[in-house]
Amino acid sequence: IADVVADQLLKVLGVGIDLAMLTGTGTSGQPTGLMTQIPSANIFSGSTFSLATAMGAVGDIGDALDFSAGWAVNRAAAIALRQRVEFTGTSYKTLWEGNPLAGELADIPGRSTASLASGVMVFGSWQHLRIPVWGPGIDLEVNPYANFQAGVVGVRAMAYVDCVVDYQGAFAATSTLS
Repeated sequence: IADVVADQLLKVLGVGIDLAMLTGTGTSGQPTGLMTQIPSANIFSGSTFSLATAMGAVGDIGDALDFSAGWAVNRAAAIALRQRVEFTGTSYKTLWEGNPLAGELADIPGRSTASLASGVMVFGSWQHLRIPVWGPGIDLEVNPYANFQAGVVGVRAMAYVDCVVDYQGAFAATSTLS
């Protein structure tokens, strides 16, 4: 059973790391996440998101565009874009192609995550998002005496990570999709 508990803790910790790397506030021991580090010049409107909007985001990152480039979107956004055609009057190609977890948006790889708020989309060259790990990296601690009388064992997982965007202009984002 210890392996099951450890596995579940590591999954939850992974979601927490995703959340911190993308939207961390920089307070209470949280790293300052990517969304906080994107320059305001690279925030684009998701209002009436279209192929032109997607290509505008691609253009926003300029010379940072490389083969690590891709989209990170909220899962609801991926589903909405899967239903939106690239060009009005056509029905054969949608903006998001593939399944909602891993697909393509405007022929560029995309992944969806629950770690972004509804309607949030990020485009960038992901090689510029650094996640330094130090100390033990991930530390699992067990306290068999947490609540001895009730037979409760305390377990906690800690991740020693940070988020560094080494080139802020390599990312563009929207906070709304409509």
